[in-house]
Amino acid sequence: FPLSSGVKAYPTKTGDYAVISKKEDHTSNLYGKMYDAEGKCINYNAESTDPVPEGGRFDGSPMPYWQRLTNAGLGLHVGKVRRHPVSHGCVRLPRNVAEILYRQTSIGTPVTIRKTPLPVPEAQKVPAVSNKQKESCYSKNDFYRTAFFKYISKKFSSFSESLLIHLPSAGL
Repeated sequence: FPLSSGVKAYPTKTGDYAVISKKEDHTSNLYGKMYDAEGKCINYNAESTDPVPEGGRFDGSPMPYWQRLTNAGLGLHVGKVRRHPVSHGCVRLPRNVAEILYRQTSIGTPVTIRKTPLPVPEAQKVPAVSNKQKESCYSKNDFYRTAFFKYISKKFSSFSESLLIHLPSAGL
C-alpha cells in the first residue's frame, strides 16, 4: 500500500517498536494550521511553538486511527499520501489501510519500520537520448517530457525507496 514518510528535516526513524497507545480520533499537539483573528488560515504548516497572533488560534492536524510507537511522537495514522516524503516523521497511511491496521492491532503489537528498495516501474524509466535522436525522432514535446521525468526522478529520489512496515501479530 502507498504511504508517506518523513521529509529530510523530520525523517521517519526506522527500527523495532511496539504500539504504546491508540486513539481513533487523535489531533496533533505539535503540527497543524495557524489562523488569524478573522479565521483566515495564515500558515498551513504551523508548529504549536509558533507565535499565535492576537485573537488567532493554532489547530492541530487531524490524525485519525493514531497508533503511537514512541513518546517522541512517531506513529501511524491517516494522512495525505503523496508517495514521497511529506510528513514530520510519522507514517501517513490511506484511510482504509489505517483503519484496518487500527482494528487488527492492540497495545503491545510489535511494529518494524525499515527502508527497503522499491523497483522503479518500466513506465517511469526514461531512456537516454542523444542529440541526434532529439533532432530526428523526438518531437519537442517528447524532449521536454523526458527532461521533466529526469528532473522528477532526481528531485524525488525517494521514488526508489519505500518503508516496510511489519506487524507480525496483526494477523495480516
